[in-house]
Amino acid sequence: MSSKTTFKDIDTVYCAGCSYGLINKILAETIDKLDLREKTIMVTSQGCSSFVHEYLDLDFIEAPSGLATSVATGLKKVYPEKIIITYQGDGDLLCSGMSDLIHTSSRGEKITTLLINNLNMANLGGYMTPTSLVGQITKTTPYGRSVDKNGKQIKISEILAKMQGTAYVARVSTDNNERINDARKALEDSLIFQIEGKGFSFVEFLSMCPTFWYKTPVESKKWLQETLLHQFPVSVIKRTVSK
Repeated sequence: MSSKTTFKDIDTVYCAGCSYGLINKILAETIDKLDLREKTIMVTSQGCSSFVHEYLDLDFIEAPSGLATSVATGLKKVYPEKIIITYQGDGDLLCSGMSDLIHTSSRGEKITTLLINNLNMANLGGYMTPTSLVGQITKTTPYGRSVDKNGKQIKISEILAKMQGTAYVARVSTDNNERINDARKALEDSLIFQIEGKGFSFVEFLSMCPTFWYKTPVESKKWLQETLLHQFPVSVIKRTVSK
């Protein structure tokens, strides 16, 4: 690591209107605020989330598809003094890695998982994921997600909040200043919960994907605010008071 701050000042590869750039920035700022840069190891896997290593001056490990939480579990057991963060999209975490995620949270592994939920497998061309909304058009649901054929979307934060091993669960968005501040607080709290050894912590970010929502950035923001936030309400869903 060479720079004085975690966030690197380089050009982005993300599509116009994508939320990843802002999420990366506030994650870097939170790590710097807590003085965790030299202590942090991030685990990524497949998808747009895997580009994060280009923008954050941290130690990284890339896991096989869906296995980031299992790799992170192993890292935490070998390096219990380190802050271990997995950074994954909904395609990777919930299509390939659902089983690993559920067992990791159930065991109460003292790691932090960040889900960047843009409702599709963008890096693979816009396929449906478990969080794609009913009626949403994707490459694999060209007429819209059907309840009869595909079932309803999964609300993973609510599921994880019911697991006994989870200590902190929040869903956040970065579509306006107030919610950006809430996202900063959720990130900070999730890392503090790991530092204090309270159990598994999880933050779900609702992320815009204009390219595979087939909308302009302005239309995407409006759709997120008028539709997505009603289906996936933002809040701190679980906050354990003590160990």
